[in-house]
Amino acid sequence: MKAHPFTTVARSAKVKINLVKVRSGPFCPNSCFAWSNRDALPFDRLYFCRYSHGFLRQTPAMKFSETLTFLRALTSDPGMVGAIAPSGNALARLITSEIRHDSGHVVEFGAGTGAFTQALLAQGVREKDLTLVEYRSDFAQLLKERFPEARVVRMDAGNLHKQKLFHNAPVGAIVSGLPLLNMSSRKILSVLTGAFRYMRPYGALYQFTYGPRCPVPRTFLDRLDLRATCLGRALINIPPATVYRITKREPSGAYHLQGQSSQQQSI
Repeated sequence: MKAHPFTTVARSAKVKINLVKVRSGPFCPNSCFAWSNRDALPFDRLYFCRYSHGFLRQTPAMKFSETLTFLRALTSDPGMVGAIAPSGNALARLITSEIRHDSGHVVEFGAGTGAFTQALLAQGVREKDLTLVEYRSDFAQLLKERFPEARVVRMDAGNLHKQKLFHNAPVGAIVSGLPLLNMSSRKILSVLTGAFRYMRPYGALYQFTYGPRCPVPRTFLDRLDLRATCLGRALINIPPATVYRITKREPSGAYHLQGQSSQQQSI
């Protein structure tokens, strides 16, 4: 019996994973596998359903070494990675859709394997105008190799408010791949405080989530004088994801951004 290509990758990575079959639900239309606290099972003893095929479809352009890096990170610290597969092209295009070559300096939180970074370059953002903030050393090294002209900073994005990475407020946009739903309230507040410390007056933070609502609670938005607008949904991503634009509130209640639709939902 020929081994499934996903199984071959996992064997090469020499990793084990905690998985258990779960019933279908709103974010999992077919039976699939989810994290559990059970004993780890070797990959070659698991028969993945549509998730394994979806993983491969979502990462066709990833190099073998990049796939191994992601799998190692996923199995060693799934809560920090916060995803069962690298972000797909649909999500990457959506979360970077409003960022242009003239957006100024762009920061990415939790850049991972560089899926959003590549989409930013496709939008016309110059590589030298990118600052990639990544906590994991293996991802940080991968980013340095893939994007040599970008500034890669290995640190916890929650400590950004304590650092002096920029002078004044030169940042035009921030793209966040952080798993906010896995973070404490204190950590989320620290991330947002640091993000808007360097943001231009009309800059925006773009955050995606796999959950049914904005990952930043309304009380936090009110406390920091922010507002979140649903930018759209990437339904063919694995899992399906929603992107929110988070900005400073304007006294008039109006916020205009090139290409923005007046029909988008704000909270």
